[in-house]
Amino acid sequence: MSRLRSAFTLGAIFTILAGVCAPRASAVVFNTDLTTVPGPGGIVSLNFTVSNTAAGALSVDVYRISSSVMPVIGAFTAGTLIGSNIPVNDGAPTTLVNTGLEATNVANGFNAGTTTVSAGEYWYLVRAKEVGIGGDVPSSIQGAVADANPPSTMGINQFTLTCSDGTGNVDVAFVNPNDEVGDSGSNPVLHPVRQFASPSANYRFDFILYRVAQSEAFDLTSDPVPGNIVTTQEIFPYDRDNSTTYTDPAPAGTALAYGIRIQDTVGNQSGGSPLSSNQRASAVTPPDDVAAAQLLLAGVPVNCVSFTMNTLSLVSDPGDVTPAVVRVYARDDGALIDSSNLGSSFLIDSINYSSGTSNDTIIYYHTPSNPTLPRLNNVTYTYGIVLVTDNNRTSCVSNSVSLLTTDILPPDLIELATPADGAKVNGTVIFSATVSDDSPAGGGIQTVTFELNGNTIGVASNVTVGPGTGTAQVSFDTTTLPDGLYTYSATAADYNGNSLETGSGDPGAGPDFTIRIDNTPATVTVDSPTKNTPVNVQFALSGTAVDANATIVSVTVNYSTSTGSGFVLASGTSAWTGVVPVDPLFADDEILYVTVEALDDCGLVGVATSCFCVDNLCPIAFISAPSVFGPGGGAFIVSADDDDFLGACNAGINQVTLTALLNGATEVYTSGPPPALGGIHILPTLDFNLNHGETSIITIEARDGAVDVGNECFGASATVTADYEPPICSLISPASGDVVTAISIIGQATDVGAAGVLESCVEVVGVTTICGVTQVTGLVNPGADGLYTLIMSSTDTVGNATVCDSVVVRVDTVPPVVDITSPLPPNVGVNVSFLLSGTASDLGSGVQAVTVEYTTDSGTSVVVATVDNPGAFNVNWSAVIPVDPLLSDDEIFSVTAYAVDAANLQGSDTENYFVDDTSSCAVLGFPTAGSSVFVGAAGLVLSATLGDDDASSSFDTGVTAANATALLTGATDVLFTSDPPALGSTPINSPFDPTAYGLGDGDVSDINVCLVDGATGTANICCVTFEVIVDLTAPTCSIDAPEDGVCFSFDNTVLGATDITISATDLGSGLAAIGYRILNSLNAVVASATVGVSGTSATFTFSENVVGLGDGTYTLISQATDEVGNGGQCDQITFTVRTTGPLTTINNPFRAIVNDNLSVNGFSTVPTFSSGSSGLPGPGTPAGQSALTPGDDDSVEVNFSGSFAFPFFGVLYDSVW
Repeated sequence: MSRLRSAFTLGAIFTILAGVCAPRASAVVFNTDLTTVPGPGGIVSLNFTVSNTAAGALSVDVYRISSSVMPVIGAFTAGTLIGSNIPVNDGAPTTLVNTGLEATNVANGFNAGTTTVSAGEYWYLVRAKEVGIGGDVPSSIQGAVADANPPSTMGINQFTLTCSDGTGNVDVAFVNPNDEVGDSGSNPVLHPVRQFASPSANYRFDFILYRVAQSEAFDLTSDPVPGNIVTTQEIFPYDRDNSTTYTDPAPAGTALAYGIRIQDTVGNQSGGSPLSSNQRASAVTPPDDVAAAQLLLAGVPVNCVSFTMNTLSLVSDPGDVTPAVVRVYARDDGALIDSSNLGSSFLIDSINYSSGTSNDTIIYYHTPSNPTLPRLNNVTYTYGIVLVTDNNRTSCVSNSVSLLTTDILPPDLIELATPADGAKVNGTVIFSATVSDDSPAGGGIQTVTFELNGNTIGVASNVTVGPGTGTAQVSFDTTTLPDGLYTYSATAADYNGNSLETGSGDPGAGPDFTIRIDNTPATVTVDSPTKNTPVNVQFALSGTAVDANATIVSVTVNYSTSTGSGFVLASGTSAWTGVVPVDPLFADDEILYVTVEALDDCGLVGVATSCFCVDNLCPIAFISAPSVFGPGGGAFIVSADDDDFLGACNAGINQVTLTALLNGATEVYTSGPPPALGGIHILPTLDFNLNHGETSIITIEARDGAVDVGNECFGASATVTADYEPPICSLISPASGDVVTAISIIGQATDVGAAGVLESCVEVVGVTTICGVTQVTGLVNPGADGLYTLIMSSTDTVGNATVCDSVVVRVDTVPPVVDITSPLPPNVGVNVSFLLSGTASDLGSGVQAVTVEYTTDSGTSVVVATVDNPGAFNVNWSAVIPVDPLLSDDEIFSVTAYAVDAANLQGSDTENYFVDDTSSCAVLGFPTAGSSVFVGAAGLVLSATLGDDDASSSFDTGVTAANATALLTGATDVLFTSDPPALGSTPINSPFDPTAYGLGDGDVSDINVCLVDGATGTANICCVTFEVIVDLTAPTCSIDAPEDGVCFSFDNTVLGATDITISATDLGSGLAAIGYRILNSLNAVVASATVGVSGTSATFTFSENVVGLGDGTYTLISQATDEVGNGGQCDQITFTVRTTGPLTTINNPFRAIVNDNLSVNGFSTVPTFSSGSSGLPGPGTPAGQSALTPGDDDSVEVNFSGSFAFPFFGVLYDSVW
């Protein structure tokens, strides 16, 4: 090794001296000196960077010497040249790859026959030069060892896995490999391993560990390898044939499949795809989160054991129909369970799983009925879990947990006793309940907690000891709580803290009770009569009694008499009534007292009192009446007062009755309740049913307001006469239908009855009213035009009224109002003719006609408009206005509308427009106007700019629409619309699909693009045209080479064809591109290329490194695209790549001299090495001999003439002759 180092140093010195002493023949320099990097498969990569300050083209010559000792620079002569004139890029990093494959090596720029050989020790020199000038500049000398051999593969049981109790860790162990190039073994001087992958360099082994969560074996043909890499690590320290162990922190509770590969320093890997059985192993990790707790399940005490596991991984072997199994182990001696004592533990259950997820939570209940190990109280149990996959792989033991069981059963009974459900209570009350606890472990009831509405009112302690029934009670003062309904509940707890609550619905739990607390008596009111009300004979006393928390049982009324007191039992409770007699021995104005008592069902009494005065004397009354009354009745004045109207016991007047003695008719005046306190009252509408002219005496009777029986007396009377005839009147002026500017009024009235005329009036409806007595006159100016109604009426002094006349007249003083409503400026350009419309109104005599005056070239002209309802107050009108063609574009066009009413008054309105008789065309961007374009199935985007001829000026009428029409089919598409018209310039980009216009493949059609401006009346239209040629046919293409079914051999030659040649034709828009795709047996694209072409036909030959794809069968698909996007796949073939021939061994005969026919048999496999051949006939054998291609275990017959000796060893052939 020291000899190698010395040679390397001496060579480096020679290189430096050569660089210093040699003259600079060119401007070529090494920016980065040569380095060599060995790679997998025996490749050596040469890396360097050169540049040329003279900017000329660069190339390099590569020299190689095979030697274990570093040569001097002079040894690199022409005989060591392995690559000449290889072009490189100026200043760019360059990598040249010297490989062991001849075709690849030549493709990389090296000479034929310069491939690397595994274990070959090589020294490289690169000379850079300027093309055409020379002046070679050498690099430094660098060495490398080619390594094409992977590390040794593993033998049986050299890759093992070991799980651990209570954790997901998996110990991965494997035997350290060796390498076929060179291995220093366990020599400590060369530790770690050194391979001859490059002279005097240290290298190492790595292991790559793969892992998949599944019960079936790891298979690299179906498992996604990169995502399943657990780790890649150096094997360190390394001792050949000793073992390396790695602890993988794997997920717990999971079935795991592992695979391993060994990789040497240059990247060669042991193991194929799929991995060999020696490089695959499986493990099952136990759960690491087992937990245990005790609980009640349907009233039964159980131990709940829970953990998580990857069930999906346990049942993932598709070849197994048996389920995965979870084995639950338990002990009752408190010892934790592991692999060492699993055999002495109880297997209390095995649970099958055929499906699941990657993260299932498993819950198992250990019950008192378990046949193997029943669950008991006061026992320390330990638990452990073992998992078994569907292919019978078993995990270690999970983490073990312990649990001490206790009594968790609640008491057996709790029932409320007192107060009873629905009871009403007050004051201090005893609350009690019946309880029991028959659990021997519980030992009785320790406490009973009593609650009202969830609040504790008392706790009874040490109620019972041991099994049996007892009573718990507490005393509570209910006055500390507000009155109302309460939920009464209790909770019993045993000496282990287990509890049972009333109302819970649990076994043994009685219901909650509802009780009412009432510590407040009823509230009593005396509502009628009110206090100090005068009473007489007897009266009904009434009121209310309210108790929010109890029921009222009875109401009693106590009253005073002249000699003492009495009582009556009232009817009703919450609303009560009692009749109280008034002692007749009471003097007038004497006081009577009452006391009302309400008794509730809790025994509480509510009290209310009142007092009244006694009234037993008649009131005083008289009447004053008019001598004549009419249909509104007479205004009768009545005066009535109680005898005590000035005293405290004034009963007031309850009723006054007036009676006509002529016919017995009555009028009754009632003042109450409450009664009026006397005085004078006017009754204005009394008529006593007397006929016109009848006279009668009217009497008066008054009753005071004493309760319940009032005192009644008669007073003085009066005499009256009835008058029911209205006056007679008439309106002399104006007459109905008159049209006036002001209304002159004359009217008169006469009363034929005795009462006389009170007032006569003439109303101008909605304006004013003028009044007099027998005559009415006046002049009225309404102030607004329209129809007016005049009504005259007259009334006599006793209310007889009449409406005697009504006329309608019209007032008109205002001319009509006219408005032009359409069209309205700005931007209104008119053309040819247009519709002018508007409204007119006249509230006086109505609009009779409308005329329109408009501009012409010679002045103005007039047209009569059409009015929808002539004579109406409000009308709509319209007229078609012609536009004089002699007027210039943009010239002002004026219109004036005149409206006339029935009074011949006239109103007008004027608007100014402009003339627009010039069209504008769309400015096409693509395609341009007059152009011809191809269009395919993808269509094209039509771009244009739209605008009026006066765009962006005050004469701009805008654009309302743009349309495209295919003249060949007549089909039209709308490109643009706008309402109102779009002003200014508007760019558009509209898709053009030829099929939407009914155009087919090969059709040629002009396309008209027409713009419609916004001129009012008749729009101006301008069209521009371009031509389209429709091409919907994809190009045709074919694969000219290689032929279908061709086989590419190991030296990158094609048996029967060379390269990839594709031809294509398109007679429409012409070709745009041709190319190909290569698919492997999985239909994945492994190679592709595309090249741009033009014209109607093209052929292109592609160069593809087919051998670099690897052995297998492939599909080659050609494709072509034309200028309008038509295209796709149009031809395909299949070919085979085979770079390694079969190994053929002739078993029989072993060795023979044959004549005539010979039966030959043997076998063929993929070779791991090759050997020489000797004595076999070649392709030049005499005629009649046949070429043979034997397969596995084939038997063939070869006809040989003459003598031939078969070798005793197998020989490598593509074909055997």
